[in-house]
Amino acid sequence: MMIRIPVITVFFFAFMISAGNMQAQDVVDKVQQLVEKGDAEELVTVFNNPVDLKIREEEGIYSPDHSRMALRKFFKKHPPASFTINHRGESNEGPFAVGSYACTEGHSFRIYFLMRQGKAKPKVLQFFIEED
Repeated sequence: MMIRIPVITVFFFAFMISAGNMQAQDVVDKVQQLVEKGDAEELVTVFNNPVDLKIREEEGIYSPDHSRMALRKFFKKHPPASFTINHRGESNEGPFAVGSYACTEGHSFRIYFLMRQGKAKPKVLQFFIEED
């Protein structure tokens, strides 16, 4: 016995998957812009509450206020010169991106972040800044 699935159902599910991927791309683009500016205030607005945050050797589960303070400190010590997304992908846990962050004083860092679908749009669950 063959099950018939209406064509409209197939298109609906394809659209929903595509819309989810577009939302994740929007979040990646927004993170890229905010990191390039060193804007900790706006960056935490795309974070889950709480977020798994790692800045160099310090890692923990942070509230928005705590992550904002930690990122402000990092951006003040290592002002951004550029941030480039090198890879975007999908894991079992959700969409992710990896990028290269260059500071004005010449240091470079690797930034990795993982997202998961929130109520309205994807939220960053993990945000790691590591020495390159």
